[in-house]
Amino acid sequence: MEKILLLTPLVLRDDYLIAWVYGFKWDNIYGIDLFSLHPKIQIMDMEDMNFKDNFFNNVTMSNVYGYQLDPEKCITEISRVLKPGGYFVFNSAYNPDSDLPVYKLKVNVLLEIFARNNFEVVYHTHETKGANVSHIFSLQKINPAISNPDPVL
Repeated sequence: MEKILLLTPLVLRDDYLIAWVYGFKWDNIYGIDLFSLHPKIQIMDMEDMNFKDNFFNNVTMSNVYGYQLDPEKCITEISRVLKPGGYFVFNSAYNPDSDLPVYKLKVNVLLEIFARNNFEVVYHTHETKGANVSHIFSLQKINPAISNPDPVL
């Protein structure tokens, strides 16, 4: 049974209905936040989740990337709870003038963090406005113990 974890701010609670409309069973849709009055959303830190290893098939993170204190720890934790072959989709931004260090990470640093945590980029797009760049990533968790059966020569 497919399970999805939604990391979304309070204003995007419609994500739960969207996941349900796309075929996820209501009991298999999970959400976390640092504050919640909604019974579907558990109070939990995205850098220290209490879910079992390899629990989710999918993880989405909408508009909460900037709230993490340690991007590597957050990505590592998402990799831990995501099953091999599972997908992680999120948006991020680069803003050299931001007060938040997470927004000063260049895409090559993010790619290194993804690789260290067994993620392969499936899709990436970006939009540039001046010095600011908005990114959308779709990553798939790979199992490093399984070699590619059809390597590119």
